[in-house]
Amino acid sequence: MASTVESIGTSLQRRGGKALVYVANFGLAKGAAYLGPLLLAMLLAPEVYGAIEIALSIGLLAAPLLTFGIASAVPQLALVGRAVPVRDLLGATVAALGLALICIAGLSVLAGLPAIYALAALTTGLAVAQGALSSYCRTFSLRNAAVWADGLALLTATAAGVVATLAGRPDVATLAVLYAVVSVLVVAAAGRVASDAAVDDLNGRLRQAMTIGLPMLGFALVTIWLAVSGRILIGFFLSVDAVATYAFSFRVASVVVIVHSLLMTGLFARMYTMRTRAYDRQASIYLAAIAGISGVLALVYPFALGLVETKAVRADQHALAVSIYPVVALQVFAWIASAALEVRINRARLAGRATVGSIAVAAVGLAAMAAIWQLGALSLRTAVLCLAAQMLAVAGIQLALLARRGLVMPRTAIAIGAGAAFLSALALAF
Repeated sequence: MASTVESIGTSLQRRGGKALVYVANFGLAKGAAYLGPLLLAMLLAPEVYGAIEIALSIGLLAAPLLTFGIASAVPQLALVGRAVPVRDLLGATVAALGLALICIAGLSVLAGLPAIYALAALTTGLAVAQGALSSYCRTFSLRNAAVWADGLALLTATAAGVVATLAGRPDVATLAVLYAVVSVLVVAAAGRVASDAAVDDLNGRLRQAMTIGLPMLGFALVTIWLAVSGRILIGFFLSVDAVATYAFSFRVASVVVIVHSLLMTGLFARMYTMRTRAYDRQASIYLAAIAGISGVLALVYPFALGLVETKAVRADQHALAVSIYPVVALQVFAWIASAALEVRINRARLAGRATVGSIAVAAVGLAAMAAIWQLGALSLRTAVLCLAAQMLAVAGIQLALLARRGLVMPRTAIAIGAGAAFLSALALAF
C-alpha cells in the first residue's frame, strides 16, 4: 500500500514538474514573440520596422499557398491509419522552397528592386520552415519545441534587427543579408533532415500530402488573411510609416492573445467537448474579461507611449497612434471572439460555410477600403475601422451559423456586443 501511494506521489510530481516546465517555456517563448517586435520598434526607423512587418505578413500568407497545404496534412498522414513517414517530406519541402526563395531574393537584388522584395522572399522561406517545424512538433507532441517553432520567422526578425543595430547599419538591405544567412542555414539543415530520413516513394507521399492539404488550404488562407491583411493593405494604400504606427499598436494590444493562446493550448480538449450551454457561459465571461483588459490597456496606452522612446513611432505620430489604439484593440478583441467561436464551428462541422462567409466579408472589406482610398478619404484610422468591422462581421456570421444549427449562444453574443460597444465608446472618446 505504501509503495502504491509513493508511486502515485512520484507520478504526480513528475507530471507537475513537466507542467511547470511547459508553462515556463510557453511564457518565455510567447514573451519573446510579444516583446521582440516592441524591441524592434524602439531600435528601428519606421520605414525599416514597417518593412519587417509587411514582409512577415506576406511570408505567413504565402507559405501555405506555396506548400499546397502540406504542413496541414502532416497530422493525418502520421497519426491516422497506417503511419506515413513525414520527416523527409517536410525536409525536402523546406529545402526546395527555401532555396528557390533565396534565389528569388538574389534576383530581386540584381534587378535593382527595393530591398523589401528580397526581405519578403526570404521571410516567406522562413515561414515555410516555421509551418513545417510547428506542424511536426505538434503532431509528435514536442510541445516545448512547438511554442518556439511557432515564432521562427518573428524571432529571426528580432535577432536580425538587434544585430543590424549593433553593427550600426539598421536598414532593410542589412536585414535582408542577415535573413539570407539564416535562410541558408535553414535550407542546409532541412536538406540534411531530408537526406538522413529519406525513404522510398517521396513523390507519391508528396502527392498524398497535397491531396489532403489542398482542401484545408482555403480555410487556412482566409484565417491568415484576416490576421495579417491589415499590414499588407495599409502598406499598399497608405505608407510603410503608417504600417509601423499600426503594427506597433497592434503588437501592444495583442498581449491578450497570449492569454488566449495559453487557454486554448491548455484547455482545448475540455472546451471542445463542453456542452454548448456551458461553453456559452464560460466564453461570455472570458470575452467580457478580454474586453475589460483591452479597455484598461487603451486607457494606459497614451501614458506608456509617452514614457517609452520608439524610433518606429516618432513623437509627431504619437497622437495618431493614441487615436487608433482603441480601434486596434477592438480588432484584436473581435479576432479573439472569432477564434473562440471557431472551436464550436469546427465541432459542428460548419467550417466550410464559415469559410465562405469569411471570404465574402474579406472581399467586401477590401472593396470598401479600396473605394474609400479611391475617393481620397482613406486615413489610417479609417483603415483600422474597416479591419475591426471585418472581424466583427466574421464573428457575427459564426454566431448565426451556430444558431441555425440549433447551437444558440446568447451570452456570448451579448458579451461580444457589449465588448465591441465598450471599445467603440473608448475609440470615440479618443
